[in-house]
Amino acid sequence: MRKRYLMGLVLGALLGTVAASETALAAGSTPTLSQVLDASGVSLSGFIDASGIYDNNGTTAFTSGTSSRAYDNGVNSLNIQMLELALTKAPTEGWGGALVLNAGPDATIDHSYPMTADNFDIQQAYVSYQSGGAKLEVGKFATLIGAEVIESPDNWNFSRSWGFELGPYTHTGARLSYALSDKASVTVGVNNGWDIMTAFSDAKSVEAQITYKPTDSSYLSVQATSGHESNTGSNPSTTFGTRTIVDTVDSWDINSKVSVMVDAAYGEQKNAISLATGSTGLPQMVKWWYVIPYLNYHINDMWRVALRYQHFDDKDGFRTGVAQKLNAGTITLAYMPSSAAEVRAEYRYDKSNVKSFVSTKGTSPKDSQSEAALEFIYKM
Repeated sequence: MRKRYLMGLVLGALLGTVAASETALAAGSTPTLSQVLDASGVSLSGFIDASGIYDNNGTTAFTSGTSSRAYDNGVNSLNIQMLELALTKAPTEGWGGALVLNAGPDATIDHSYPMTADNFDIQQAYVSYQSGGAKLEVGKFATLIGAEVIESPDNWNFSRSWGFELGPYTHTGARLSYALSDKASVTVGVNNGWDIMTAFSDAKSVEAQITYKPTDSSYLSVQATSGHESNTGSNPSTTFGTRTIVDTVDSWDINSKVSVMVDAAYGEQKNAISLATGSTGLPQMVKWWYVIPYLNYHINDMWRVALRYQHFDDKDGFRTGVAQKLNAGTITLAYMPSSAAEVRAEYRYDKSNVKSFVSTKGTSPKDSQSEAALEFIYKM
């Protein structure tokens, strides 16, 4: 079924391309790619993301073996983070769709089961139908949870928060959105669960979101997902517990230069076996929560600085593999010489209440780690 969706989307784009080409040829000129896409109603976008990262511990792992930072894990190295290409068609009425392809190390992080970690991922692939204020999407799409997204250019910082990294990335299923007014909307959906493209059980998860935009400069959303997930918190398993996460994102543009945002969430899972206790741990209810405030300040049209603080409480060790409380501070200085290019310099300091950060320098685990990074983004 999924292949049919993709074929339909591609065939639609090709038919639009042919029609646009014939129109341009009839007028006696050779169409450009942008003219062809504009005529067909298809938008093509993408970006290239590269980085250089230094970490004082030489690794980004927790003592449990799980990652303490997912996307910026190419430490003490120059890296290609990701190449993205996206085809979208979003008419105000009728059929549309999207195909978002990722390549590079970042694509190995957010790939869905049962796709393998091979530096390639079909991040999103869905067919949509718009009618009035209602929109139906069927296929694979990005999660509603959290303030941050997979695409680095759309985030204020280079490194991702633990709230994003330890939450869902994508879902495969059906999603229905409805605009209640020009200020409010609701979304409901059913899917295979957290990062599950092909279901390995009959159980399904549900999702919901309410958004409210009282002014052009403020935004509030509350979103949640709940369903049967692996009771180990990591790899797909044949044993499940009900996992629920409720998240809220609030953002305000204080003026033309200053924007602030807060992302906060509470999660729990029943019948879980904490990674902190391993197979000897009895099934139990585990809980975690986090709060992440952000600030973005535009110094001028070319320079901005972004601050982020994180507090992630994983007292049962279910998400990180270590029973701990994590805090982190991040500062990012960004230079934008054009609308297509951005260079970011970032410093991040992570702190735990236990010695959970592994070091490759022959020393014992530490309760802190720091990172300095340069990121180079070119948007197409």
